[in-house]
Amino acid sequence: TVGRNSDKFGPGRFAIGLEHETINAMHLAMRASMVANRGVLTTPRLLRQRRSILGEVVSGPPPQGMTRIATAAAAERMIRTMQAVVTDPHGTGHRATVEGLSLAMKTGTAGERKGGLEALIMAFAPVDKPKIAFAVIAENAGPAEYAGAQIAHDFLERMKPRL
Repeated sequence: TVGRNSDKFGPGRFAIGLEHETINAMHLAMRASMVANRGVLTTPRLLRQRRSILGEVVSGPPPQGMTRIATAAAAERMIRTMQAVVTDPHGTGHRATVEGLSLAMKTGTAGERKGGLEALIMAFAPVDKPKIAFAVIAENAGPAEYAGAQIAHDFLERMKPRL
């Protein structure tokens, strides 16, 4: 968090993420991964294996740390809500739908209209056996329900064969 709550409305703006917070795409992806792992936060895996100059595998990834952040029941409630963001015709993520792929998503829009809006997306797929958790922060792209959902849709269309 950054800054101070300077007036009586500050805590309310803070609570819904309108001010005083900074986040990056890796943090958002880790949050999506925690929900996908039914409440367990894991250390991101950035390295699958290390190879020698000859192409031989010389070591695997470091061990992944794991910490339970939420109960499995709470995570399941979050998952159902995140699925509704995509499946409900009035959901802010319905434009991200990819045929044949179940998706759980949270959208968010940050910034001020005059300065340009940032679209934030955190998501994972497929819902029952997650293989990917990801996040998008699109600066000056507009509301997440349009720009962010379209970016997520295009990304998942390309990733679908791997999922």
